[in-house]
Amino acid sequence: MNINLYLIFPYKGAGGVSVLFKRVAEWFADKNYNVKVIDFQDGFMSKNINHHNIEKVDFTLSKIKIPKNSICLMQLMTPWSIYKNLEFHEETRFFFWNCHPNNLIPSIPIFYNFFENHLTYKKFVINLFFLKYKKKSITFLNLLLKNQSVVFMDDVNIKNTEFFLDLKINKAEKLPIPIPINKRLKEMNKKFQNNLNVSWLGRVEDFKTKSLEKVISDLEDYRAVHDLKIIINIIGQGEDLEKIKSHSRNSNLEFKFIDYLNTPDLHSFLSKNTDILFAMGTSSLEGGVCSIPTIILDICFKNLNSDYKYKWLFESKGFNLAELLHHNYSGSGIHNIETVIEEIIANKKNIGDLCRNYVENNHNSDLIFSNLHSNINKTSLSWKNLASSNVTKAGLAYSIRKYFKN
Repeated sequence: MNINLYLIFPYKGAGGVSVLFKRVAEWFADKNYNVKVIDFQDGFMSKNINHHNIEKVDFTLSKIKIPKNSICLMQLMTPWSIYKNLEFHEETRFFFWNCHPNNLIPSIPIFYNFFENHLTYKKFVINLFFLKYKKKSITFLNLLLKNQSVVFMDDVNIKNTEFFLDLKINKAEKLPIPIPINKRLKEMNKKFQNNLNVSWLGRVEDFKTKSLEKVISDLEDYRAVHDLKIIINIIGQGEDLEKIKSHSRNSNLEFKFIDYLNTPDLHSFLSKNTDILFAMGTSSLEGGVCSIPTIILDICFKNLNSDYKYKWLFESKGFNLAELLHHNYSGSGIHNIETVIEEIIANKKNIGDLCRNYVENNHNSDLIFSNLHSNINKTSLSWKNLASSNVTKAGLAYSIRKYFKN
């Protein structure tokens, strides 16, 4: 292919989007696209992509020129956040993947957790102080829809975008998060043995920490009244990891901490050492593809209520791999921790098979990447279109915010 495909996601951590973009890059490289990834030299993609047909571009360069015959694939973002060190040819085309409910929502620089837990207040403040930016996001989204240049990963992302931007997305194309389907992994599903081996997979920070803390608390309460040894494996890194380690020293659970596992090692570990996985996003699919009974956790910025309920991966609707919780909504789960553990002890293999079937039917990477290939070729959004729409300038408020952040 003569077209250059740039995948732009500079990120140093092992997150769901970085794993997604790595897999996309490798799939398109196998289709003989000229694939180039823009990442930090020590970024996740730079360190983990070894495909001979993929060129790595250092994001820290002061100017990176993107030539005419190119398509840029990026996670959806507010238009004024598009990286300023990238210099696009006016005919460079763009395609965006919405991978987080807040991708297109103007952020409020103070009291972040409070506003994420009180969405009505957040919307009021945006309308009062950031209306100019909200209008830019609306203009940007309409431009993307008109030019067939955006897909959404699930219903949660669509509904959150509609709520904050006060619009109805009539032609929202959904493209769920994909994962390669390995038939061998399905055969590794085992029945429950003796001790309960629980795993958490994901970053230990930001909106994920409260969900992890709730899981630990519920497991400790269960262990206090049941004669069942519970081992919990924390697979992941993050700024809140030390807090979890400190808590583990006085817990009635046995903790094991693992910084990172590459995909083959992760699948081997889950298959051999996990009776139930708690995760969200891409991480939940890693459990499902291994036929591990998997609970989808939710995005939350405050302590979860004592009556918070869990849901299995196969109970997900609209491709949702996490819901956005706030003070008026506590999720769609229906199981308490006692029910979850009892189901594992009695029916671990059956639940694992249901999770695996859900992944095969909804997140098969071969089908999703083929759809992405078709969608990318249809995009007609150029840098000339974007630049002339006046949505890419940050404006005073975000320039000041960036100054103080730096």
